[in-house]
Amino acid sequence: MLRHTFLLPSRQTASSSTSRQQRRQDHLIKTADPTADCPNHLIKCRQQQQRDQDRDQDRDQQRQQQGSDTTFDAPPPSRSFSGGQKIKYFLDRFEKKIPEERLEWLPIFVGPAYRQRVEDLIDGHTTWSAAKASLLRYYGAFNQARQAGLPSRLRQHEARRPNKPKNTINWLERHTSFCRQIDPGTGTNDSTRHSLGLFSALPQDIRQMLLEDLSRDPRSTPYGLLFSRAYFFASLLLRDEEVSRRRETADATGAEE
Repeated sequence: MLRHTFLLPSRQTASSSTSRQQRRQDHLIKTADPTADCPNHLIKCRQQQQRDQDRDQDRDQQRQQQGSDTTFDAPPPSRSFSGGQKIKYFLDRFEKKIPEERLEWLPIFVGPAYRQRVEDLIDGHTTWSAAKASLLRYYGAFNQARQAGLPSRLRQHEARRPNKPKNTINWLERHTSFCRQIDPGTGTNDSTRHSLGLFSALPQDIRQMLLEDLSRDPRSTPYGLLFSRAYFFASLLLRDEEVSRRRETADATGAEE
């Protein structure tokens, strides 16, 4: 008669197997739930953080959707606040595009150079109408004071007579900037108000070119035409100077070789 002997696993072997199974189950639990072995208060904190993140994402999406409906033709430049009429035009458009929470949105649409000033001016106002009135009062007065000093600055600029083509080009650009600020709009080109001041400050060679080219008294020449011809002749003289300089450099290099 044959006897079959069965070896029962020892307690240590059974215990090791149980430990492996327990570790495997723990791993599966942790994989399914990262907060499995976290204390309850940590779990609640993580859940609250997740809810806050979801709420922030929803708010950002809503603002992006609103922003897509409130875009301007171009980002409001800092120059939007350079004059009384411009600031009024900007605020009127902003008021139409932004239906609510205007006090919160306005600094976002203002150029960096003026943002802090705008925030200071609207600070303390609880209504848009009061904040808008504050902005118009400040920038209207600022523009009037600024405009009052421009003619004096233009006269000072005309007293600085340029003597070289490059200096003349820079001088012309500065001169037309002053004139357009004093007389905003397209009327500057057709007016003769600043023509004599421009002509009198130019170097003698450019004035002679203008007299031959225009065949008329510069005082009766529209500013836009006088400016464009003076700029053209100054550019020609500058080009001739550069060509002559390169030729002299080439001749000097050839002589050394």
